[in-house]
Amino acid sequence: MKKRTKSTITAGIVGTVSYVLLHQENRRKIKEMGSQLISKIKGNRKKKIPKKVGHPSPYDTHDNTMVSEGSLYAIKKYNEQQQNKNGKVLS
Repeated sequence: MKKRTKSTITAGIVGTVSYVLLHQENRRKIKEMGSQLISKIKGNRKKKIPKKVGHPSPYDTHDNTMVSEGSLYAIKKYNEQQQNKNGKVLS
């Protein structure tokens, strides 16, 4: 039973692919899609380095604000955990 099912599915796939590739235009489209897929896969492996890395500019106020908010969030969470450990009630 399994052999018959596999054979039927395989024959269906081969027939469909043969029919699609019968015309030159369809073959060209499939080649283009394949090359685009390969280029996307290879392109994703190369990580692009963001322009803003390292030390922030003191004149970039938006970036500096985000950094300060982020650091305060971690400190606030740490303080809350410490207060919960000590049994103090948060107000």
